[in-house]
Amino acid sequence: MGITPKKNQSLRRKSDKPSGGQFGHKGKTLMQADTPDVVVDVDYTLDKCKDCGGDLGDVLKQLKEKRQVLDVDL
Repeated sequence: MGITPKKNQSLRRKSDKPSGGQFGHKGKTLMQADTPDVVVDVDYTLDKCKDCGGDLGDVLKQLKEKRQVLDVDL
């Protein structure tokens, strides 16, 4: 029989490196697609400010965030 660790004990040894990505390591980022399959336009139209009740009819709307969902079929 070999060495069997206890139920909550790891066989990994302690390292002198900090956890996470190491200094100088080039990361990888998944870029957003130039031509997505589906675009969903979400329009949350507010007539009044939720805090002060002021009129928001003439306020210029700006894109706050953009997201991309990647579905992986296994």
